[in-house]
Amino acid sequence: MDPQRLTLVRTGGPPGSGSGYLVGPQLVLTALHVVRREGRWVRRVTARVGHPRYGAGPVEVEAQVCWPDPQHGVPPDDALDVALLWLAEPVSTDGGPVRWGRPGGVAPVPFEGAGFPAFAAVGGGAEVQFEFVRGHLPAISTTSVGWVLDCRVRPALRADAERPWAGASGSAVFCHGRLVGVVSEDNRTMAWRRLQAVPVHEAFRLPGFADVVSRHGHRGTTAVVDELTAQGVTGAAEDTMREYLLAARKAGEQHPYQSVFGPSAPPSLVKVFVRQRSSRVSRDQAVSRSDDAAVARHTPDGGVPAEGVETIFRKADRMCVLIAGPGGGKSTTLRIRLRDAAAVLLDDAQTSGDEEQAVPVWVSARTLTGDETQVAEALAAATRKLTGCGRYPGLSEGRLREPPWPGAYWQLLVDDLDELATAAERRTVLEKLAGAVASDPPIYRCVIATRPLAEHELNVLDRQVPHYELQPFTTDDLDNYAGRYFAARWSPQEAARRAHRFTRELRDISLEELARTPLMAFMLCQLYVIDPERTLPNGRTAVYEEFTDLLYVNNESKRIADSHEASIARLVGSVQSARARQEADAAARQVHLQLPELIQYVAHRWFTGHESSVPEALASHEAVRRPGKVRPERWEAFLEDLFLHTGLLVHRADGLGFPHRTFLEYHAARYATRHETARAQLLRELFPDQERSSDSPPKPPDLPVSYLGFLLDGLLGADDSVATETARCVGALAERGEMRTLSVLMTLVAGLKTKLPEEPLVRRLRHLIERPSIFDPLDARVYAAWWLTRLDGHLKTGADLLTRFAEDDGNRVWDRVRAVGFLGQLEGHQEGAAAWLSHWARWTFLEVDERIHSAEALARIEGHREAGAALLVRFAEDTGLPTRDRLTAARALTGLPAHRATGAAWLTRFAEDASTEAHGRTWAAWQLACMEEYEEAGAALLTLFVEDTAFVGSERVWAAWGLAQLDGHREAGFAWLGCFLEDSALATEAAQRFLELTKDIT
Repeated sequence: MDPQRLTLVRTGGPPGSGSGYLVGPQLVLTALHVVRREGRWVRRVTARVGHPRYGAGPVEVEAQVCWPDPQHGVPPDDALDVALLWLAEPVSTDGGPVRWGRPGGVAPVPFEGAGFPAFAAVGGGAEVQFEFVRGHLPAISTTSVGWVLDCRVRPALRADAERPWAGASGSAVFCHGRLVGVVSEDNRTMAWRRLQAVPVHEAFRLPGFADVVSRHGHRGTTAVVDELTAQGVTGAAEDTMREYLLAARKAGEQHPYQSVFGPSAPPSLVKVFVRQRSSRVSRDQAVSRSDDAAVARHTPDGGVPAEGVETIFRKADRMCVLIAGPGGGKSTTLRIRLRDAAAVLLDDAQTSGDEEQAVPVWVSARTLTGDETQVAEALAAATRKLTGCGRYPGLSEGRLREPPWPGAYWQLLVDDLDELATAAERRTVLEKLAGAVASDPPIYRCVIATRPLAEHELNVLDRQVPHYELQPFTTDDLDNYAGRYFAARWSPQEAARRAHRFTRELRDISLEELARTPLMAFMLCQLYVIDPERTLPNGRTAVYEEFTDLLYVNNESKRIADSHEASIARLVGSVQSARARQEADAAARQVHLQLPELIQYVAHRWFTGHESSVPEALASHEAVRRPGKVRPERWEAFLEDLFLHTGLLVHRADGLGFPHRTFLEYHAARYATRHETARAQLLRELFPDQERSSDSPPKPPDLPVSYLGFLLDGLLGADDSVATETARCVGALAERGEMRTLSVLMTLVAGLKTKLPEEPLVRRLRHLIERPSIFDPLDARVYAAWWLTRLDGHLKTGADLLTRFAEDDGNRVWDRVRAVGFLGQLEGHQEGAAAWLSHWARWTFLEVDERIHSAEALARIEGHREAGAALLVRFAEDTGLPTRDRLTAARALTGLPAHRATGAAWLTRFAEDASTEAHGRTWAAWQLACMEEYEEAGAALLTLFVEDTAFVGSERVWAAWGLAQLDGHREAGFAWLGCFLEDSALATEAAQRFLELTKDIT
């Protein structure tokens, strides 16, 4: 209890007084009957906050009731006797947050409080004084009000017959430093020795109370109620939270593959982590028929410039999606966020700023599956799984259903969504998370990490949920990562020298592009550290093969063979007869002998949707037969021991599993290509139409590109007829495939470094450049030249072609600009590309939109961003240009992080300018609304347009369409569309817009 926060509450109409307690800078807790008299609210309320002997002294301010909400009328007589007052001005006091409690147990709990009872008035006068009250609260005693307070102070009845405790109503009652109740009544039959108090925890169950306290309480005040006994606080919330954060920080520091190594374990994640960048992408860019974001990597989209991925965790979005291909760094990014946020909170949970408002919880999407699994239940289970990183890290479901403290929220870091077996499971999890983050008051914010999912899977989320693509390492990132990794073995100077040599070797053998994937960078670095003089493997499959050998076949430090022999001995020792021991030994050694193949078999079953434990997956394999005398549980334990000791699998939340999905894909592909017969069958399944001619262009197999790469390498790995036929089928894809097919092949050849022959792809790209057909896109030649630059030995040819396209004034300007934009991504060509774009942006002979496009492309070239931005500003300012072009320039500025505010200011100006044409005003407002930090400003403008009957009708419809896609405005937008459907002049367009909004749902 803080004396500076004691409050005297005075009322007028009818006059009266009571006590209260300052629970927030502008928030006072008191009794409801102090401000509700004779069935109505009192007309005037003032609050005098403070104590003359503590702090700066009392402050008197006007106040009004804020809970229960007066707009809902006067509460009935049987309403909970608790109220919150809102002060006209904030009152600052020293001290920390208010903490809440609930007494329990059999023994009385000591309490204390203070108020302004009538018996404390000086000389019986009207001036009230403070009175400290203490005693015991027997939680076992019950009354109609709630708590019983046995007081040490026993006032006598006053001569004027006024009740001696009058004025004490509303006093806060504290037990062990927790506010547990509000004084409501006294008790004459006990000679004024006993008071009664309303339990404050009951108020937290009522609508709105917890929200007001959480939002406006003193900083650090939580909505969590601690359990109290005579001995003290049990399960104190702050101690529990600290234990959880300590465990979370430790978990975030551990390398994700730490457990698979022995003495050669990689350095801690914190020491080697290099922060990646992310870019906002549209919903259409966020979906893919495949699950490999590398497809897009070979086609610079020229979209929003990338920014540090850590910024997405600090944005105000309640939910966002983080997308990356296999091994792209999703899980590591979430792990580091867990560590960073926990570290900030542990340093000072009460510091100012936005960072400490997020309390992270890392949860696997697997934990969220099941119709009956609630989000808080899954989160509690996720915190308990950190037991290996702390003493008591688990948080209760109840704690996770409330904000961590006022103004704070739980930031859910959801991993493994793409690893769920079916689209239905993924949809269920997404719907569950969307419902959780939509709760009011807001308790959760959510970042969902996933590979690109099949088309429409993410459409279950609101259209305004942003999607971010995690960018691969840059060349500098890769060099930095290798230097940090090598510093665990060598001195910093030697590590830096070796890192430069390492990345140079990667470049020489064309592995640099592949190594920009964080998982691949890790494996290559580990292979190098183990044997620095070795020749690095050439190709992704070769890297996985050698890494598997490192973990299992040649990992002497882990003494895997000894562990397996011990497992066999334990199994044999579980039976006693000679015959049973012989059978057990034979069965165990048969499994041991075929263990590599059995691992591949289990991986294949898991990848093809057979979710099960290792023993269940092996039950259908002919080489695995449990001896009759060995109990099932011992046999299952033996199988899991063998698999775990290989180092290829690790313990996961739901049993044994591979440490990363790409390891699962690699081993599954090894099983699918295990011998010539299996390879021949697989080839027929992948290319079923190769035996018959078809007029339609061929398409690649409908499989995840990552897995397809492993399969094709398996088919091409032997010198036989299957490999020859595979090469022919892939060649046919290249020779007749459309742009999407070529993009997939580019990923397989240049991105994943598979064994696919490059010659057919090179021929096809050259054909596109030299003799494009009328069916090819107009810009196909430019893309083909760009793709050539990504293939070994064709960088100069592709760059020369891009230069030729740029110089040829017979080409479309748009194609020339795109070609130069691609050149700007190539080392050694940036300055030349910038010169072209700068020239075109200033060349008045070109159309204005072409000049703006050139300036935008210039702003994406490193070293020329400011020059491009300056040109875009000039276009936005030029009143001699058509409004649509000025708007385009302003919109382009919003895509540049350093000039985002400038672009938004121009969009606002256009939207508010009545001289701007209606379509331009609506378009500008919608662009604003699509920017997180300007969403409400854009929504306000759209609302203004849709309500203005003098505004152009079609633009009112479009404004309503926009509102219907914004959080907090959806119902209004649909309501307006419904009104327009009844207007014959607008019905057709309104119906079209309505269908656009609902097509994903239907």
